[in-house]
Amino acid sequence: MKKLITIALTLIALTNVANAQQSLISVSEMLQNPSTKPVTIYLRCTALLGSVSGVLEQANYSDKDLIDNGFKAAEILMSYATGIYQGEYYLLDKSFIEDKVVDVSLEIAELYLHDMYSNYQTTGEYVLGTYVQEDMGICIDVYNNSLKNFS
Repeated sequence: MKKLITIALTLIALTNVANAQQSLISVSEMLQNPSTKPVTIYLRCTALLGSVSGVLEQANYSDKDLIDNGFKAAEILMSYATGIYQGEYYLLDKSFIEDKVVDVSLEIAELYLHDMYSNYQTTGEYVLGTYVQEDMGICIDVYNNSLKNFS
């Protein structure tokens, strides 16, 4: 799974990132909306944690444990999202649901990567000073809380 995410992120990173606008609303804004479902937050955090880990890996960041933990957290949140959808859509094939969760996560990751690389081009920072930094803090909390709730 880690290799699949890394390959996908590498391909996405090669796309044009000239447009400097924010592609997604922040997770904090999503959480303020009472109709936001937990599965949506899991998908966003899956995409973000995988994206940031991929960027760190591509940049040869020295803390390999941090990178591995980010990929692991993304996989765990993805499995929670898949489980929720399997419960809601129990008549659908499990592999179909898994494929859709991966597809949606990669689409969201593409938007995050677009914003991170665009920010890097303008400020020299991928995450710092952006909504992505705030989302990271929230997603780490979501991951830690989900471990408590699902354990």
